[in-house]
Amino acid sequence: MEREIKNTGKFMIAVHSKVIVLDPAGKNPVVMTGSHNSSDRASTKNDDNLSFIRGDSQLALTYAARIVSISRPISLAGLAQHTEGQKDKALSATMTG
Repeated sequence: MEREIKNTGKFMIAVHSKVIVLDPAGKNPVVMTGSHNSSDRASTKNDDNLSFIRGDSQLALTYAARIVSISRPISLAGLAQHTEGQKDKALSATMTG
């Protein structure tokens, strides 16, 4: 991959991260983030990482809001493809702006 990047003549940064947020509005929020996949290989062979941040309500709420902002349009678009979703006038209005 390094050779491919050099061949483009452009500077590039790639971030491949996962996030899990537990109880973001609760008393004990947890943010789990890193490159770690939920697999044996990630735990035993790959150079993956996973950080647990506990008790930081602002961080947990920020991550949760971002996840919702990304996943909601994807979920709505998927639902709009289904027959039941196409019948929903509120969903139709949301998708058309």
